[in-house]
Amino acid sequence: DRGRVKAAIAGPESGGNDRARNLAGSSARGRYQFVRGTFNKLYSRVYGVSEKSANRVFDSERVFDVEVQERLMDRLLADNASALQRAGFEPSTGNLYLAHFAGDGTAIKMLRADPATPVSQFFSRKAIEQNKTYLGTPDNPKSVSEAIAVIYGKVGGTAAGVRVRP
Repeated sequence: DRGRVKAAIAGPESGGNDRARNLAGSSARGRYQFVRGTFNKLYSRVYGVSEKSANRVFDSERVFDVEVQERLMDRLLADNASALQRAGFEPSTGNLYLAHFAGDGTAIKMLRADPATPVSQFFSRKAIEQNKTYLGTPDNPKSVSEAIAVIYGKVGGTAAGVRVRP
């Protein structure tokens, strides 16, 4: 159920606040905390405008428009579900949140990685600093399995990386 998944993701991202701004140094904004690059790509695809035009929208108050946020999240969920399925992973709420948080490519790499691999193999020092709850600290990063457990826990999930194909 897409509505349930969206509500589950909005909770830890913004508490459901359509006008949320990230205060940890990220460009993330809105209910689903779209970072500038993700917003621009999605907006460009959904609304048929250039990424330069999408960037102007991001800088305007329209980035907080509920209809825009919902349309972009619907597209992102569909894209992430497709990427997860192509890689052989179930598009569960936990996996969809992992893909939302990390990007689909990084999420898939994490799901395939040895569980003991430090997340510093996938995220920059700055990203780890900005996401301590999920990733630990730059000097003491969480393992992939620890990070996935925290991410899944935020949306009510428990099982990491359920494969649907060998």
